[in-house]
Amino acid sequence: MLPPQMEPQQVERLINKATLEIEENLSRGVNFDDHPTMAELHYERAQMYVLSKQYDLAIEDYTACLDYDPYFYDADMGREYVYMTIKEMDKMTTKTAAA
Repeated sequence: MLPPQMEPQQVERLINKATLEIEENLSRGVNFDDHPTMAELHYERAQMYVLSKQYDLAIEDYTACLDYDPYFYDADMGREYVYMTIKEMDKMTTKTAAA
């Protein structure tokens, strides 16, 4: 489920915070015990990317989340939501171009 609407500046701050935490974890080396944390960080950042309509980045983070935790149901559903959103946008663009 997507978080409630937020101000663009707040979304950007949360993206930057998650990015910093991901980079810090990667720089010290990620082991198996870190997988739940990394999955959650990628999931949270993906949610923010969806709110800011950065769908390609959201898909990348949902996929990274699932790489760390293949059973992360919300990440799987979030990624499917983005795929459906992109498909609907493509349909609208095609209809507009044909008109």
